[in-house]
This record gives sequence, structure tokens and C-alpha cells, in this order.
Amino acid sequence: MAEITSTWKKCNLGLLLEFVGILVLFGGYELGINPYATMICGLTLMLIGMTRFIKLVCSECQNNVDDKDVKICTACNVSFE
Repeated sequence: MAEITSTWKKCNLGLLLEFVGILVLFGGYELGINPYATMICGLTLMLIGMTRFIKLVCSECQNNVDDKDVKICTACNVSFE
């Protein structure tokens, strides 16, 4: 029986957010901006970028699934329990 699993998939927006978060962390330090503000902003951007990589997929066909409440996979028509 198929099930909905979470997996890591490539996401360009997530990668961009991770990179911008790192730039904010180091750029704010080099420019002399408040280190606490740059740390909060940089780590928040990196956390949002990391969550963009986690996707829900069907265990049979690895197709993206919208949420955990879906009953049937749209690609392979298998039912979830």
C-alpha cells in the first residue's frame, strides 16, 4: 500500500534563500550593522530556504503531493491509507 512520505527535493528558490541568508550574516558583520539583527534575519532566511527543500511525495511514483489529506495520487492513481 502506498503512503505519503516527505523527502528532500531540489528547489531553486530554497537555494537562493539559503545563499541570501549567508550573505546577510556575513555582509552585516562586515558592514558593522547590529549583529543581533543580522543574525536573526540571516538565520530566518536560511530556515525558510531549508523548509522549501522538504516536499511531500507518493511512495510509489515519487510525484509531488499537495498535502497529507490527499486520498489518491494524481499521477499513478494509487490510494493512500
